[in-house]
Amino acid sequence: MNWAEKTGLIDRAPYIERPSKPAPKERYLTRQEITQLLAVECAPHTKLAIRLMLSTAARVTAVLELTWDRVDFERGQINLRTGEG
Repeated sequence: MNWAEKTGLIDRAPYIERPSKPAPKERYLTRQEITQLLAVECAPHTKLAIRLMLSTAARVTAVLELTWDRVDFERGQINLRTGEG
């Protein structure tokens, strides 16, 4: 709506009341939940992604966007930064 107002498609964007943001939830997997998660039958690449997220605390997006040029086998390191931001 704001874009439409700025570009002249509409004269004025209506006010839309937004609900307040909920408090963030901090929840961690228990050891039992981790064991159950790793015991599930799934494709090898899915299991690898789960292990990477558990061992590095990486977000799903960081693991999915990981490229080979950011994996250093000699040092045993993975660079999860994309260089953006």
